[in-house]
Amino acid sequence: MPIATLGAVVLDCPDPVALARFYAALIGGTVEDDGGRWVDLTGAPGTPLAFQAAPGFVPPQWPRPDGSQQVHLDLTVEDLDAAEREVLALGARPLDTEDRKRSFRVYADRPGIRSVSAPAEACRHGGAPDNGGDHGVPWTG
Repeated sequence: MPIATLGAVVLDCPDPVALARFYAALIGGTVEDDGGRWVDLTGAPGTPLAFQAAPGFVPPQWPRPDGSQQVHLDLTVEDLDAAEREVLALGARPLDTEDRKRSFRVYADRPGIRSVSAPAEACRHGGAPDNGGDHGVPWTG
């Protein structure tokens, strides 16, 4: 029997409300701001996301052999090209999107937290393919 269940994935960031709004536009849900340093994204399918203010936040650098990703989100989309247009319109920054034959692309959200986008078919078979240990993000900036 497990000791615990996963309640939420919490992302440190400089502006919790702005990042929560970005992900609400991306995956759905409602931004619930308590007026402090913590913001919840509720009502989206899957494990809940929360956002915590982190003064002095320094985003991870990707790809860097001497640095850690810290965290990335694997996100499933039906159409990479359509998702890319939408995520770029939300303000995501492309990190690794040149190889259009791969089943994933890497983007960064404003504070630089990475996520991975893969077509639904790839995720049903164990996720995005391995690219040397780093998976990409189709929307993060």
